[in-house]
Amino acid sequence: MKKDALLSITGVSFRYGAQTVLNNINLDVEKGEVIGIIGPNGAGKSTLLRLIAGYLSPDEGSIVFSGSPLKDYDRRSLARHIATLPQSLDMPFPYTVEEFIVMGRYPYDRRSFSYGAEEKEMASGIMEDMNIGHLASRQINTLSEGERQKVYLAQCIVQDPEVLLLDEPVSHLDIKHQMRVLEILEGLHGEGLTILMILHDLNLASEFCSRMVLIVQGSIYTDGPPAATLTYENIEKVYDTVVIVRENPLSKKPFVIPVSRKYLTREDKSQ
Repeated sequence: MKKDALLSITGVSFRYGAQTVLNNINLDVEKGEVIGIIGPNGAGKSTLLRLIAGYLSPDEGSIVFSGSPLKDYDRRSLARHIATLPQSLDMPFPYTVEEFIVMGRYPYDRRSFSYGAEEKEMASGIMEDMNIGHLASRQINTLSEGERQKVYLAQCIVQDPEVLLLDEPVSHLDIKHQMRVLEILEGLHGEGLTILMILHDLNLASEFCSRMVLIVQGSIYTDGPPAATLTYENIEKVYDTVVIVRENPLSKKPFVIPVSRKYLTREDKSQ
């Protein structure tokens, strides 16, 4: 555990019943990092985020945030520091977009969800940045999945956290809106926000993350900058898929091109 780390995960293991989902995870996160968590389906990525968010407790090991054990934070105080966007959210009540986003200020409000002009102005600015201001009066259950995803992220941002945990934040967005959301996150990172996000698109992870943690079967397979993590050897072994890795001529980051089996030799196809 690094003394100056904002977040330290030491020897963490977690099980659902008899099934070990994470095994001896060690990870230090420094303030201001943007970390992409990648790996095959079922590798344990979402479980790791839930542990960091405090939704789950490790069976073994410890998680320390800002010098104190995570378990010592109550839910409200932790929410002032860490905001989480899970992979999916249930929405039982027909809140309007504005109502839902402003609710992100709840960790700071002692008046039981009574919000004033300051909170609404803050939410309005974020809605404009994310190009959803025109949706303010719409009920969330009338939005498309992509629109809802942006609303959920806006609520996390209005929470004004130190750390943002995102589980596939752009999975329901087209390429234009994927880039817009990730560029907004990049801007927030420039203001000091620490971000950990699960991304299945390796190229987006490469472009927007300064560090990548590749998880396989509940363990960290490799941890480092994109160029060291996204090698064709790592990807082909972990994902069991043939790829070509090239350098993006603009960003100099690795760019991954999947190769269809129809282009492989007959000998390769039989393996």
